[in-house]
Amino acid sequence: MIYNFQNTLSQDHQEINGGSMQKNAYKVKLIATKRGERLPVLFKRDGTLHYYATLYSTIKLRTKNRASHTMEISLRAIAILYYFLDNEGIDLERQLSTGEFLSRPTLESLNRVSRLTMQNITELSTPQKIHQREKVIHFEQFRRKVVPLSSSAEVSKKTAALRQIYIKDYLLWMLEWFAHHNGTGVESFEWARDMTQRVLTSISVIGSRRSVDVSQGMSQESQKELFQIIDPESNKNPWDHSFCRYRNNLLIQLLFHLGIRRGELLALQVRDLLFATKKIFIARRPDDLEDPRKYQPLAKTLPRSLPLEDSLAEQLYAFIHQYRRETPNAKKHPFLFVSNFGNPLSLSGLSHVFAEIKAVSPRLLSDFSAHQLRHTWNDRFSQKMKDNGVPPAKEQYYRCRLMGWVPHSKMASVYTKRYVNEEAQRVVLEMQKDTIKFRKNNE
Repeated sequence: MIYNFQNTLSQDHQEINGGSMQKNAYKVKLIATKRGERLPVLFKRDGTLHYYATLYSTIKLRTKNRASHTMEISLRAIAILYYFLDNEGIDLERQLSTGEFLSRPTLESLNRVSRLTMQNITELSTPQKIHQREKVIHFEQFRRKVVPLSSSAEVSKKTAALRQIYIKDYLLWMLEWFAHHNGTGVESFEWARDMTQRVLTSISVIGSRRSVDVSQGMSQESQKELFQIIDPESNKNPWDHSFCRYRNNLLIQLLFHLGIRRGELLALQVRDLLFATKKIFIARRPDDLEDPRKYQPLAKTLPRSLPLEDSLAEQLYAFIHQYRRETPNAKKHPFLFVSNFGNPLSLSGLSHVFAEIKAVSPRLLSDFSAHQLRHTWNDRFSQKMKDNGVPPAKEQYYRCRLMGWVPHSKMASVYTKRYVNEEAQRVVLEMQKDTIKFRKNNE
């Protein structure tokens, strides 16, 4: 699908980068079309739309049903690429149009620059006239002489690797685009493509400390503390208004008991609650015209129905008929969870709820988040499957079905790391105890 951007840009748009943008900076803005589509686009330093980044995001990303958030991250990485090219005095499009590409040293330098923080990249980079290279302060010089390798001027390996993935994909797309339209030789195209793939894959998140520190769900103590805080009758509950107490208790319970994502939670509509069968339907509704939120919460996984325990279904019914119904403006849209003013609860609004809960118990709930609740659900699910003697193959199938993943998805292993690690630790301890016991019996 190709968009009419002249018409689209005349509509309301909002900067994604947040805050006031400095002059001569690349900007990623979110365009909301009349059809409800949220489309991030990249603007150049002079305020004009970046032509090739726009083509890439609409032809390559949008047609593959990439979420707007994914497109936003990709465009941020592409902005880093152009900051680098501007500072090096390189006109990528001109070079590609003449059959030239970036040299290997340039790609290696880009590789290293992708590890710097955005603050350092934007502070160093200033718009230069192409080919006035003697006036350019090179990123490589900046990196070697100004920023020590151990400095906080570098982002995490995961962030750098993601940047490289998106930059590499864009460069490969550009190579193909210009090769097709300008008749670049097959041999030179393949050489440039292979070199780009080799150079921009050197960072690996595997082996970093984060891969050793297994993502964990909540401890039993933290779970107990959480439910004491969100209890509407608790003295620890941080909210004064009864509506907020009941709503926040309910939304945390849904995340805890269903293991759904925060986007899936906020995208729930009243009609998704099937009280007759005591089920809740997790639907995918990208670019929903009924959703007035600029940043639309989305279901990233497959649609599915999940069962509701009797008391949870009763609480949802009471929320709709006793609380939501009495909230102004709530009847103007179909979304289940609303703000005090009746508007659909936003992602930032949900984040504020989590921040207030953490503030009550910073020691036990320092890492509290919707994603941690999802990990907690998976830990509990693993334990329940073990207690019921469910074979591993069936457990994986059930987990994928309930989480909304395709069968045999590798995502299942991401959410079972903690449980698998604990089981492995337990087995090792048992082996040690058996060995010690054996030696004592034979002394």
